Amino acid sequence: MPSTPSAIQRSPLAPMSHHNEKRGHGALWHMITTKFATIEKNRGPKMPSAKQQIKSGSVSRSHVNEKSCKEAKSLFLFRLLGHCSPLLDFPVLICFAAFCGSAMNLRLRGDYWTRQLVAETWTPARWQKENTYFGRLCSPDHQTAFSMADPDIVFQPTDTAADAKRKMLTHGATLYPHILSPETANEVRNFIVKQNLAGKDMIKVIENENRYSFAIQVDQHPSVPKALKEVLTNQRLVAALEEIIGPDPAVIEFTGITSAYGATEQFLHADVLPQGSALRFARSFFPSYSLFIPLQNTTSEMGATFICPGTHQCYAGGDEFCEETAVQASGPRNNWPAGWGALVNQQTLHKGAAHVDENGPERVLFIITFAPRPRWGRHEVETRILGTGGTYSLHWSQWGHTLSDFADAERRMKAPFRYFKSLGLYKTNQQKWGWDFWTLWYQRVAQEELGYSRKDFFETLDTGGFDWIPKIIRGNSSSYGLPEQYDVEKGNTISAWMNFADAVIENAYALAVKIYQRSMLFFMGIVLLGNVFRYMRGDRTSYCRPILRVTLGHAAILLCAWLYFRSIEQGTLARNLRKGLAFNIKISDYSHLPNLPSTLATEEDVLLTSEYQSQYLGSYSDLIDYTHSGNVLWRREIEASYQNYEGMSLSLQKELCREVTLRVRQGGGRFLTKNKRNEWGVMTQPMAKDFCDEAMRSKADPAVGNMVKWTEYLISEFRFGYWRNARSLRVLTIKQLQSIQSKLLGRVGKVIKQGNRLATTRQVQPKLRSLPNLLLSTRQTRSKRHTLPPRPEVAEPYLGAWLQVGDVVEGKYRGDTNEWYQGKITAVVFDDLDFWTVEYFDGDDDKFLCRSCVRPFLPFDAGERVFWKETEIGTFLECEVLDFDSGRSTYDLKLLHDSSIVYGIAQERIHRRTEDIGDGDDVDDYETWNEGDRVLAYFPDSPEAGAFPGVVSRIVGEGLYQIFFDDSDTAVVSHEIIVGLLGDHDDSKVWNEGDRVLAYFSEAQDAGAFPGVVSRIVGDGFFQIVYDDGDTAVVSHDMIVGLFDEIGGEGTW
Repeated sequence: MPSTPSAIQRSPLAPMSHHNEKRGHGALWHMITTKFATIEKNRGPKMPSAKQQIKSGSVSRSHVNEKSCKEAKSLFLFRLLGHCSPLLDFPVLICFAAFCGSAMNLRLRGDYWTRQLVAETWTPARWQKENTYFGRLCSPDHQTAFSMADPDIVFQPTDTAADAKRKMLTHGATLYPHILSPETANEVRNFIVKQNLAGKDMIKVIENENRYSFAIQVDQHPSVPKALKEVLTNQRLVAALEEIIGPDPAVIEFTGITSAYGATEQFLHADVLPQGSALRFARSFFPSYSLFIPLQNTTSEMGATFICPGTHQCYAGGDEFCEETAVQASGPRNNWPAGWGALVNQQTLHKGAAHVDENGPERVLFIITFAPRPRWGRHEVETRILGTGGTYSLHWSQWGHTLSDFADAERRMKAPFRYFKSLGLYKTNQQKWGWDFWTLWYQRVAQEELGYSRKDFFETLDTGGFDWIPKIIRGNSSSYGLPEQYDVEKGNTISAWMNFADAVIENAYALAVKIYQRSMLFFMGIVLLGNVFRYMRGDRTSYCRPILRVTLGHAAILLCAWLYFRSIEQGTLARNLRKGLAFNIKISDYSHLPNLPSTLATEEDVLLTSEYQSQYLGSYSDLIDYTHSGNVLWRREIEASYQNYEGMSLSLQKELCREVTLRVRQGGGRFLTKNKRNEWGVMTQPMAKDFCDEAMRSKADPAVGNMVKWTEYLISEFRFGYWRNARSLRVLTIKQLQSIQSKLLGRVGKVIKQGNRLATTRQVQPKLRSLPNLLLSTRQTRSKRHTLPPRPEVAEPYLGAWLQVGDVVEGKYRGDTNEWYQGKITAVVFDDLDFWTVEYFDGDDDKFLCRSCVRPFLPFDAGERVFWKETEIGTFLECEVLDFDSGRSTYDLKLLHDSSIVYGIAQERIHRRTEDIGDGDDVDDYETWNEGDRVLAYFPDSPEAGAFPGVVSRIVGEGLYQIFFDDSDTAVVSHEIIVGLLGDHDDSKVWNEGDRVLAYFSEAQDAGAFPGVVSRIVGDGFFQIVYDDGDTAVVSHDMIVGLFDEIGGEGTW
């Protein structure tokens, strides 16, 4: 049958019209379509189907069936390719989704993750800028309680949340009775003991032998959510927690610790390091609090926890006296009842006691740790991170949750939604964000904390901890190491963990690109073959359907990826990271602060700072007023003097403030605030009186006090918060807020109503009955003023306590000599402790001089023996002072070696020796070390762990050295815990691990030598010995007598 125009029109390959050709498809396309149209024409009409042929009778049914069966096997692949099933689309779309995900991870790593890692890295370079307190060395006087049965530590039935806040601020620990029933406690205890036996996912703790710990999951056993609900729905406890920590605090640790018989006593420790915690850096770190709940009655023999109340604000020194004075939670009745919780500030010193009760049960503690929630709201920024050094034993799936989530864990922490919240991906509208898993992971990686050091990484790698990641993605392990040169200034390096993560992301992206490219090539080949086969069989349906399906699938995946990435970029954290606001307080403009000379704060000073002020920290805003001795005394002075302050005349108010501030100075204190260099500066007398006036008015009128406090919150927010980079807005707003404060306090021009007339505050007469007697005698009549007793002298608490930048002083050169040289204080330095920078008049300088190494310059006395440097490059000659010319500030000296006299010697060329002071400043007779010396030293926070090799990086002061240990830790240590120089030994004396030797226990060898075993080769001639009596010590080769079996004998030598 000849073809008709209609047949050609029905064909999908009919030639294009002249109109379409002119639209730009081109001559080539016209030629191809014309050729296929000719083939269609020659082929003739479409063959009737088998069903049509049977119906017309042209063929029999059996013939058709036989033909169909023969063609079935040969045409299976043909039909599969011809129809191009949607099942082939799915693998392609999966590969494209993997490609989009890996590309997004690569983009996020460069734009956000690296920034977050840098922002969360805490380095010594940030100490000077972000310091909010000072290196407080504690003494026994700072311990606030000596029994856990003290009524001021126990949360009494009549106590309110405000009482709980006061007790926590004062002691750093509080005991809460009956927060878990004995029945529930026993159920949870049985579960934890059973889980310990399984030994799965155990966590190392201090003195790990016979101690067991693991991160508890909320759905791990029915008793767990039951116990959580019972504890965290206790209204009085929750009210106290929110008053102390803030509303609905985040949970950052949920674990159980078991001590079995034979567990040894731990050393005193804080759960967060003072070098990286809210202790000294209140704007950089959050405070955190652990709730310890015993699950059985616990006696001291079972290992009831030791706590040293009052040490939560000690930077150092607490461990020296708390070993003797720390109190056990078991109290005088020797019982810490089951279900009685101890809430402990993680900065408070504590330790687990030894379990020595052979017949006693295992001591099991149920532990929940809280911290304030991060601020991820609109126009909010989180500048703080969690304290460094904490273990934070929380299962990865439970990060990001808060107290209210754990209180109703069965409903609000169901899988998989708790996983999404933990990873920071999703939460319901009713929930609040806690600290998500990734934020803490970056922090711990950045600081190379416990479990995240370079050594920990390679241990995890060697033990197959990353085997769940395919080898092709993990890549070559040689690229994960740290750079060879450690940057001491930055205090950290690129982490091996981060190198590994970068390698995994890059390898995953490269693999995803390859797989996607090959899958697309395979798919397009299948589509092309399918269309050819379909055409050959006469199928005239659309050939573009598979391509259309895949294109729509790609578009849907791209849309989802774009929406998700856009949601991340518009999130609070991403915006703040782009602006450089999150997790740091990069601010250099302190123009609104007073220009005061810098000084070092002391215990007696009254500190005024807004850096602790925040409505998100609960009680921490008031920390200084309860823990710093000067502020505690100041608060008591205000409480004793504020009555009727509002009713006094202005002159009497000034007199009262003058008297109160004078008493502070008579007690050795000053009034300090932050200056334009963000350092402590001494307030002027008018500033101190204004401070007193504010304190009096705030105490006398609580409404005014609250409004002033909230303006302080707002000022602090504009200084450090979201708007800190908007300079004009920040400066203007702070000035406005300060103006509002002045108006609230009525410092100037205050006018009040008296009946129908106006009167200034000067006309208001006080109720004299309640005023201090001293004030009554001073202001009743002017004529009686001469009858007052003389005012006591104002004196600094110790020589040099009140020094300031710019003062002429004498400094002990390099901190380890017995000679004092004249110079001028040029700066203060905040490091492990607080230091002075002194420039000497002879041109040298010292950048890290301790407090005891600097003193005010006192003029030389006649007859005093001094040393004079004749020329700039000459030697010092011993002389005797003869006379002083006050007009020219020069001295006449008599040279002792030849009795000659020299005249007009400038005081800058004269210096003293320590022996001439007579104040007990003589240098002790101990061995000294120099910068660069390779030594063996104990680490201050864990002396029981043994001594470790390191290098003296800086001489901090007299007998104090900064050691850079080989494992990258840094610490300031005293000469007493430096064992000796490394490399100074006889190579002929070599001992191996396991050797049974006879060794002296200390350098005082008259105590005798004792048998023991070499447990560790420390290096370069030093060995750790475990003696037969249980003691452990690191000794040098000279202290080992020899092999015990070769020497023979028992006891001591």
